[in-house]
Amino acid sequence: MNHSFSSIDIALTHFTNGGLLVVVDDESRENEGDIVFSAAASTPAKVNFCAKEARGLICIAISKNIAQKIDIHPVPSNAKDAFSTAFHDSIDATSEFGITTGISAKERSITAALIASDDSKPENFIKPGHLFPVVAKDGGVLIRPGHTEAGVDLCLLTNQPGAAVICEIMDTDGNMMRRDGLFEFARHHQLPIITIQQLIDHRKKIQ
Repeated sequence: MNHSFSSIDIALTHFTNGGLLVVVDDESRENEGDIVFSAAASTPAKVNFCAKEARGLICIAISKNIAQKIDIHPVPSNAKDAFSTAFHDSIDATSEFGITTGISAKERSITAALIASDDSKPENFIKPGHLFPVVAKDGGVLIRPGHTEAGVDLCLLTNQPGAAVICEIMDTDGNMMRRDGLFEFARHHQLPIITIQQLIDHRKKIQ
């Protein structure tokens, strides 16, 4: 089946305006698609879309600078993850921001937006929590072609804080959605769909 990915310019404009993207990695890598949107533009509806329609683990991809600013650290690892996903302390915002249990779409959205805020401080967060930070490599997709780096790069390319909500897309049976399914998902929800390779090519072009 033939499909066409969206142009990078269309995707960046959509992302700048707070829209959700479907971002696909290489078929020789994880061969998966994630929903990606700017954490600074997070809303309960967007987080709920991830939980209801994408169905994967809702994470927040962040730059090293943000991780250091809010004082979160790598979780212990046995180094058996083939893709070296840089999971850090899970967190919730504190009760002063309206958080109760932290798990609702509204409360995870509050936490995501706070992580992206220039004013956030370590004392604004509870550890552990219900949002899962993953930290991007310096150099982004040019160093590691993963969804974590793609999310942060999309934010930086659109002049937003380096924090993006990312969530893997699964089908209704709980299996990872692959290319044909991802194109149908993007078409059904009217979302731009791009590859990480497009981001790599774009970054090389504008260097």
